[in-house]
Amino acid sequence: MKTMKVADVMTSLVVTVRPDHSLQEAALLLASNGISGAPVVDGRRLVGVVSEADIVRAYAPPATRGSAFLSNHPLMVLLRGDAHKHVDGVKVRDTMSPDVVSIGADASVWQAASLLDAHGVRRLPVMDKSRLVGIVTRSDIVRAMARSDEDVAASVREAIAVLGEECFESLKVVVEDGVATIAGMADRRSTKEIALGISTQVPGVLKVIDALNWELDDKRPALIGQARSGAADPWAVGALVKEG
Repeated sequence: MKTMKVADVMTSLVVTVRPDHSLQEAALLLASNGISGAPVVDGRRLVGVVSEADIVRAYAPPATRGSAFLSNHPLMVLLRGDAHKHVDGVKVRDTMSPDVVSIGADASVWQAASLLDAHGVRRLPVMDKSRLVGIVTRSDIVRAMARSDEDVAASVREAIAVLGEECFESLKVVVEDGVATIAGMADRRSTKEIALGISTQVPGVLKVIDALNWELDDKRPALIGQARSGAADPWAVGALVKEG
C-alpha cells in the first residue's frame, strides 16, 4: 500500500521571514501573500515560526486584547494609529515561536495530519535533513484528500501514457476510494512493473491492485538464448534483424 507523501502535496515556494525583520515587515509579508504564518529562517537554518497571532499579541495593547476589533482580521491592527508606539525596535526573534513542529518530505500525509491536529497548528515546515524545502498546511491535505476518483484515474492514465500507448492493449484504470485497479495487457513484464510503479506515485492513489498482464517476460535469462536461436521479439524490427 502506497500512501501519499508530504512531498506530493506541499508548497515548495515558501515565504520566509528573517529573525531581524521588524514586526511591521513580517506583518506586511504575511498580508501581501495572503498567509497566516511563515517559517523564520536564519541563513539556511530554521529557527522558528511567526504567525499573525504572534504579531497581534505584540501589537495589541493590553486593554484591547480579546476585543471584537481583533477578530475581523488580526493584521488590521497595523492600521491603528497608536499601534507602533510600544513595539519600536521589536524584531521577529522577540515574538516568534522557537519551538517548531516540522515534518520530513518523505512522511505520509496522515502523519502530517496527525501532527497538525495534535499540536493545534495550521502549517508544518517541511524539512530535508536540515534544509527547509517546503510547507504543508491543513488546506493542502484537505485538497489532496478531496480529489475525486475520476480525477485520480485520469492522472494515473496520463502518467502511464508516458511509456507509449503502443506498449499496452485494452488498458483500463479504475479508481475507487483511492484504490486504483490497473488492467489490460502490457507488451513486456518490465513495462508492466514500471507502469505499476508510476501509478503508486500519483497523488490520491492509496493502493494499486495489479490486474495487468504482459506478453513477453524480458526479465528471464532464458530469453537471451531464445533471442540467439531466432525467437521473435516484438521490439526486434528493422533492416538489421535476421529472419530465423
